Amino acid sequence: MYQSHGSAAFTNGLYTDMAARLDLNPTTLMHKKITDAVTSSPSADSRPDDEWLLESSLVSEAECAWDTMASFLPSSLPNCPCLLSQCFSPELLHSETQGRSHDPYKEHSNQLRSVEECERRRARRERNRIAAARCRDRRRMLTDTLQNETEQLERVKAQLEAEIAGLEREKERLELVLEAHKPASSQRMSMELDVFVGNTTIIDEEVYQLWLDGYTVNEAVRMRLESGAFRVSDVSGEVLHSDTMDQYRTFQMCERLLHCPSKLANQLLFQIPTQRQAMLIERYYEFDHRFAREVLGKKLSKGTKKDLDDISSKTGIALKSCRRQFDNFKRVFKVVEELKGPLVENVQHHFLLSDSLARDYAAVVFFANSRFETGKRKLQYLSFQDFAFCAGQLISYWTVGAVDDMMEDMDVDLEKEFLHDLKELKVLVNDKDMLDQHKSLVCSQLKGKIKVFTEMEANFKNLSRALINIASKLTNTKDVRDLFIDLVDKFIEPCRSDKWSVGDLRLFLTHYTSTAHTLDAFRYQVIWERYMGVIKSCILKMYHD
Repeated sequence: MYQSHGSAAFTNGLYTDMAARLDLNPTTLMHKKITDAVTSSPSADSRPDDEWLLESSLVSEAECAWDTMASFLPSSLPNCPCLLSQCFSPELLHSETQGRSHDPYKEHSNQLRSVEECERRRARRERNRIAAARCRDRRRMLTDTLQNETEQLERVKAQLEAEIAGLEREKERLELVLEAHKPASSQRMSMELDVFVGNTTIIDEEVYQLWLDGYTVNEAVRMRLESGAFRVSDVSGEVLHSDTMDQYRTFQMCERLLHCPSKLANQLLFQIPTQRQAMLIERYYEFDHRFAREVLGKKLSKGTKKDLDDISSKTGIALKSCRRQFDNFKRVFKVVEELKGPLVENVQHHFLLSDSLARDYAAVVFFANSRFETGKRKLQYLSFQDFAFCAGQLISYWTVGAVDDMMEDMDVDLEKEFLHDLKELKVLVNDKDMLDQHKSLVCSQLKGKIKVFTEMEANFKNLSRALINIASKLTNTKDVRDLFIDLVDKFIEPCRSDKWSVGDLRLFLTHYTSTAHTLDAFRYQVIWERYMGVIKSCILKMYHD
């Protein structure tokens, strides 16, 4: 009976609590009916065996009440983290009716505490998220500040290093001046020497050449002694060493003036006659053709300068001399690219060089600007003089300056309009009748005059197509760079394999060019003459028996 009343009390409390949470009127629920049924049962105490029937009835009544309420209630209760089915399911009611010490109010209190704990956990996580975001912002601001300070310090460091380098150079210059004016030692003063004191600076051309070739003072002294020039005068090695040292100091002090030759004539430190000045400038800017051949066509940059060690080992030229020659190439290139007018004249007038040396420098500048390929194995047999001659032909006839003396830029760029017009020459090989007529005219002119007439007649069309195809592709930058490779690969090597002589080749190119003017349907005489004039000269220069 106690258990039955306990189950009734639980059911009554459960429905009352549910009504309170849903803000409903408890009288509308059926828990009172269930309670009355339990308390009004007269035989509950006398029939303990039927107690389970009463509990089942109560549970059934509760389930009916649950079904009625479930149709009006939402799936979850406000402020409750669990579903309604989990809080007030019939199974839960049945299990609670069998409990002897269960307190529904205590369970509700625990649920409320769980909700509060979830809310506190959510608030704590939100505060942590805000604090983490604030920390990241502070770290990012600190990183940006440190980065800006680092960049500023690096700029200051670079400026200070530049100032230090300038001061070091000034220190070296002043030390050289001091050494030049240092009084002779007591031992040197005790020696009896016949000297002439004057304003003119004494320059020994032999010592100057040794200095240009990169020899040290001791090496220069040894070479001067081995030459035997001082055996008659019986000059000691100490005097010779002192004289060589003084000469080297003078050359080192003059070197900065030689970088801009026009300053050498206007300076007052050294009294050097005009003829001697011209010798100093010409000798300083002369270069070894073996060295020039190695760097020809390459970009005059730091990357090429790093290869000077290998070039020095390959050519046998002193590394110091290689560096001087490379710096001269680079200096001339930088100066003339800012000037207007003909390239050769700019080099000659600005650096006060002879005509032949100015043309050699113009060839170096022209190849460096156009980046012609010269390092392939097929071109290794060609010397610097061969390429310099070809560069002169290209500058004179194919550049912008060849047709426009009033141009604003230097004439190191090939004329694009002319290169585009070269495509019109393809009519000589695309038109079969014109090709046959051209072949017939050339063969009639060369029959009996060359030893390789049979080979020429058999290969005429291939040779003609090679020359015309080279011309038609010069609009592409890569094909311009490969001009000399194409000439060797497609024309010179086939002629060499058939054992053409230079005389045979000259006759063929002469009549090949001239007979095209007699073709009736050919309308590009000026372009043809301009193209073949340069190609003929270059092929004859590059063709070695």
